[in-house]
Amino acid sequence: MAITANAGLLGIGLQNDGLKDGTITTWYRHRAVGIDLSVMDDVRTGPPEIGGIPTPTMPYKAGYVVGGGATIYPRIESTLGWWLLSLFGASTKTDNKDIDDTSVTGCYKHVFKFFTQQAFVPYIGLRKLIPHDTAASELGEDYKNCKLVGLTLNFPNDGPISARFDAMGMDFTLVEDPMTATWTFSNTYEDWQSIPIATAQAAGVGGYVKFTPSGESEVTLPVVAASATLANVPLDVRQERVYGSPKPADVTILSRVATYDLLVKWDNPDLYQQCLTGVAAGTAWSSTPLTGKVKIMAQTPSVMGTAPLNIPYKIRISSESVLLSQVGGIALASNQAVMLRFTGTAIAPSSGEYCQIEMHNKVATAYALP
Repeated sequence: MAITANAGLLGIGLQNDGLKDGTITTWYRHRAVGIDLSVMDDVRTGPPEIGGIPTPTMPYKAGYVVGGGATIYPRIESTLGWWLLSLFGASTKTDNKDIDDTSVTGCYKHVFKFFTQQAFVPYIGLRKLIPHDTAASELGEDYKNCKLVGLTLNFPNDGPISARFDAMGMDFTLVEDPMTATWTFSNTYEDWQSIPIATAQAAGVGGYVKFTPSGESEVTLPVVAASATLANVPLDVRQERVYGSPKPADVTILSRVATYDLLVKWDNPDLYQQCLTGVAAGTAWSSTPLTGKVKIMAQTPSVMGTAPLNIPYKIRISSESVLLSQVGGIALASNQAVMLRFTGTAIAPSSGEYCQIEMHNKVATAYALP
C-alpha cells in the first residue's frame, strides 16, 4: 500500500530572541505544495587503498546538516507573517492603514525588513510530519537552530502567487507519533481567501510591477511573469563544522542579496533604450548603469470582511535601488510576441530599505520575536 503525502504537515516556531538554543513556546502550521526539508546525512566511502583489492573498503559519515525547504501558496491572513519575520529579522505595524497608507479601520499594515544590525537573521525551529494511515506509525522531524536562507516569490500571469522558502539548520530530533505524543500548534489552517492571485482585481485595479528609473517618473511594466528572491547567503557548512562534532557550529549569514527577474512585453522601446543609453530616447551607448525602484504587488480575489474591510488582502515586495539589465538581445520569432527579459540586483540605497515586504491583514498584534 502506498502512503500519500497529503496528510503531511509543515510547522514553524521562533526561538526566544532569535538566539541559538532559544526555547520555542509557540508553533504555527501552514499548508504546503511540496516539502523537501530534511536531514542531509553525508555518507561516504573512502578512497581506494593500496594493499589488496580495487573495490571500496572504508565507509564513514562526514556529518549532517538540516537543509531544503518548502513551496507554499502564501496566506496573508495571519501565519505568513511569522515566515517573513524569520526571513527578514524585524517588522513594524501601523494601525488602521493598508499598504498604501490609506485609512481603513480594522486594517493593519505590517512591514518586514532588516533588523538594525542588517546581518541578523533569527534562529527558528521547523517541523515536518511524514504521514501514515496508522497514527502510531507517523514520524515527525523536529528541526532546531535553523535559519531561513532564501525566499523566492513567483508571480505568474494566470495563477496563484507561490513562495519557496529554504532553510539551513544544526539540530534535529525524530519523533514517533508526534501528534499524539508532543506536538501542538497554536493555529488552525487558514482557508484560501487570503491567497493572492495574479488575475485578481479590486474596483478594476489589479496587481502590478512598477519601475521608477532614478530621477524619473514611475512606470507600470507590462510583465508576463516575474519573480523576486531574497537570499541570506550562509557560510559553507564545511567551514561551520568544528573538530569533534558532526554538525555545523552555527549558521552564519555572510551576505544578503535581493534579485528580480522580469519578462516584459515589448510595449515601446523606452526601457530597452534606457538600459543601453541611459535615457528613454537615447541612441548612443552610455557607461552609466540603469538603476531605480522596483515594486511588485499582488492581491486576493476575496475581501477581508464587510465595510470598511471590503478590500482585498495585499502583499508587496520592493527595493529602493535596483540595478536593472537586459538579458541578451531582442529575439524575434514568427508567431510569437516580442519579449524582453530583465534581471535586477538590489544595491544599498542612500535612503529607504534595501528590500522589504509589506502586507495588510486583520492581525492587530505586531509580529515580533518572542
